[in-house]
Amino acid sequence: MKKFVKAMILCFVIFAIYPTTNAFAANTYVAGTHGEWEELETGPMCPSKIWVFNLYADNGNSLYNGWVQSGQDWYYIYKRTMVDPVNKCSNPTTNGWMLIDRDAGKARWYLFAPGGKLSKKEGWEQGANGKWMYFIPGDYGLATNESLVINGTKYYFDSNGYMK
Repeated sequence: MKKFVKAMILCFVIFAIYPTTNAFAANTYVAGTHGEWEELETGPMCPSKIWVFNLYADNGNSLYNGWVQSGQDWYYIYKRTMVDPVNKCSNPTTNGWMLIDRDAGKARWYLFAPGGKLSKKEGWEQGANGKWMYFIPGDYGLATNESLVINGTKYYFDSNGYMK
C-alpha cells in the first residue's frame, strides 16, 4: 500500500509540474485494470528508467482509450499506454506504425513520431520499397483496404496501405 501511495503522490507531483512534457521516474508505473497504479516489471527490454507520460482521464477520472487531442497534437492510447515508437515498453510496434480500427471493421495505418505524436502527413508518398501510399487529408492515416477517387482517378490500396 505504501508503494501505491508513493507512486500516486509522485505521479500527481510530476503531472502538476510538467503537464505537457515527459519526465523520468525512478520506477515505472502504468494504470492498472481498475485505474490504480501498478509497477511494471523491468528487464532487458524495459529498462528501469523509461519515459513517464500523461494519462488522460475524463471528468469522472476514467482513463481514456483511443485518440486523445492535446492542443493541436493527436496521440493514441493503446492498452492504457501512449503509443510511442521510441519506447519499446509502451509501444506495440517497433517502427512507429500502428493499424487502428477507426470505424467498425475499417482500419488504417497511422505513423507516430517519437514522443507519441501522430505524424500529420497528407497526400502521396513513395515508400522505401518504391510503392506509393496515400495519407488521407485531415485523417492522416494511410488509405488501407479501400478504393478512393483522388483528383478524378480511382485508386485501390492493399492491407499495408500501398497502391495496387
